[in-house]
Amino acid sequence: MFDVISTPGDHRIAKGREIEDKLGGTEYKEDSYATVVRLEHLVTGNTVTVINVHLLSGASLVGKPWPGRPKRFDLLTEQVQGTVNLIKREKELDSEAFVMGDFNVGFQADFKVRNKKLPYRKYKRQGFESMWDGGELEEKGTYENSYLDQIWATVAPLRREVARDIKGSDHYPALATYLLDVELPLP
Repeated sequence: MFDVISTPGDHRIAKGREIEDKLGGTEYKEDSYATVVRLEHLVTGNTVTVINVHLLSGASLVGKPWPGRPKRFDLLTEQVQGTVNLIKREKELDSEAFVMGDFNVGFQADFKVRNKKLPYRKYKRQGFESMWDGGELEEKGTYENSYLDQIWATVAPLRREVARDIKGSDHYPALATYLLDVELPLP
């Protein structure tokens, strides 16, 4: 159980700019934001921060920059760095952070290639791991055969799954169960 402490609102993670369009030509992308919510875990009194993102699509292909789209890749990597900046801020506030959403970078390829600008390496440096780390993955991911949707945290989940019964998007939701550090007083 949680209570809302604050909703510090949306935080800019990348500045808008002109980039390559996925279909050719160029397009302008507005500033990118992450939604941040701070919660109090009622059992422990600890603060938990949830950072929700939807990163740029069509910028990374099999864990590498998409050929012919360098500006698009630069925007994606600025978004990733923007989330790292939010993680660092929450650590300074002594809050346990969970970063979740559609990263538009497939976990399997990111894990294999380990590009220093993409989530796997950037978040690992912060002590975070993807919910998909460790163990076998099904052939079908959250979007086709990729695990684009993820939760990143400093702790491994007890349980993880793709909710294939929830429809309404071209992605299936990624769900994970975490055990928060609990210190109960002795009677």
